Amino acid sequence: MNTEPQIEDDPRKTEEHEIRILNPLVLHAPFANLEIKSIEEEETMLRIDFIYRASNRYINGGWVQISPYTYVCCSASSARYPMLKAENIPISPQKHYFRKQGEPLAYSLFFERPAPDTVCIDIIEGVGPGHNWFNFYGVYLHIIAKQPIRVPNT
Repeated sequence: MNTEPQIEDDPRKTEEHEIRILNPLVLHAPFANLEIKSIEEEETMLRIDFIYRASNRYINGGWVQISPYTYVCCSASSARYPMLKAENIPISPQKHYFRKQGEPLAYSLFFERPAPDTVCIDIIEGVGPGHNWFNFYGVYLHIIAKQPIRVPNT
């Protein structure tokens, strides 16, 4: 079994599904319990799949949501691409409540697709103090990380 992260040709490859990046290189992630599983560049959208594990800070694992103002921006320019939709994670003010610590939640965010020559993006949920934003910085669209993704036991 090959556990090396890789860029794969999506078996569903059509004009709509161009490339999938598994376990992309990320320079800064907000929390150890939040990871980017994959990035899929489609014709008009960028799909980013995440895995979040409920916090050990709360007895029941707490709750999670995503800001409706989440966007991606190109690290090399000021261009912003807004979130178009979210799957399997509620958009604020709704919340997903966990039942236990460490419970996994896989979710996807969809954004306008950045320019084809974009190398690196930041994923910004929000800025400012007093919040635990899900912000990622330095997410490379064509470079993969060396370590395998940790898959939680369910």
